[in-house]
Amino acid sequence: MVRAFWRKHKRPLGLLIVLLALGLCAIELTRQASVRRVHRHIDAGIEYVRLRRPGDAEREWLAAIKLDPNNAALWELLSTLYIHTEQWNKGSEALRQLLRVAPTRPYIYSRLAACALRSGNELEAQRLAREELKRNPGDEASLTILAFLSNMQDNTEEQIGYLQRLLERSPNNPETLHALAQAYREAGKYPQVLPIVDRLIAVSPTDPYAYAMRGAARYETDASPAGTAQAEGDLLKALASEPDFAFARFNLGRVYLRQREYDKAITQLEIAEQLYPGKMDVPFELATAYSRTGQTEKAKLARQRFATLRQEATLVSVLQKRCVLEKNNFDAYLQMGRLMLRNENFRQAFYYLQHALVLKPDNSAAKEAYQQLAAQIGRQNAPASH
Repeated sequence: MVRAFWRKHKRPLGLLIVLLALGLCAIELTRQASVRRVHRHIDAGIEYVRLRRPGDAEREWLAAIKLDPNNAALWELLSTLYIHTEQWNKGSEALRQLLRVAPTRPYIYSRLAACALRSGNELEAQRLAREELKRNPGDEASLTILAFLSNMQDNTEEQIGYLQRLLERSPNNPETLHALAQAYREAGKYPQVLPIVDRLIAVSPTDPYAYAMRGAARYETDASPAGTAQAEGDLLKALASEPDFAFARFNLGRVYLRQREYDKAITQLEIAEQLYPGKMDVPFELATAYSRTGQTEKAKLARQRFATLRQEATLVSVLQKRCVLEKNNFDAYLQMGRLMLRNENFRQAFYYLQHALVLKPDNSAAKEAYQQLAAQIGRQNAPASH
């Protein structure tokens, strides 16, 4: 029976096999042709990148993606292009497509977090960075983003935790050492500042900020004549290489106040106030120095300046909370950015002004403030911009 069936259907089955083989061959040839077209688009895009023509590179890679929408390498190329050209929303979309086709690819969430942060969506950036840390607990990009956002949200303890983890990854990174010393100082943890700045000095022995920070920490932790003298030495060393360092001038003024060298204290504090007019602690200390030298009118005016700046500090605290709770409050972000710019807190000024521009890209006041920020950063030396 089987033989009879085979004889009866032999020719039709043979013809069917031939047709199937031809069909498979045509599919393979079509696939190979499609692959060749994809590679031509990829190569053309790479050449356009070399020629610094990102728009043409984007066009070529988008054409390739139409032919091969599940190609992870293409989404990787496109997302990298968007990130380097600061097209954050397009970068996010390309990375989400990469996550779709290659969900185990490393560092997708940290790059998504960076795009979200630069797009002004801090809560999403925070969520994505934490998601990356679930996969890769030591991811430095995510830890950096979370440390930065904790600082912007005035959550110093959380910031310290992320910075400590970063330091475990790169124990001699001067930027992390600097940020951690600053965070400890803002939290009033001066004993913890000292070992960090000692490490910073070992890594960057000419960094005036490190010596100024150590001098300030020694002033806070050791009121003995020997400790005060050591603080003075560190602060003078910082000023020797950076004379316009307001932080060092202010703390040296405090050292001289403790040593009852009031004229020297007034000189340093007056310079500090000129360099950093927005810091309310300076007129407070000046008022004390003026009072000790019988300059009552100057002491009165210094106390008035202190009161004004304290009111401004209260406003900053209110605005900061408003920005956290009201992500679309353009006026709060713009006002906060201007205040930080006036106080030469450039990192926070950048954060708030950038968010204001995300909310209203064409607003003239926000653009003007952002241009002022760029100009001031360009004029500052590294220690002054810390």
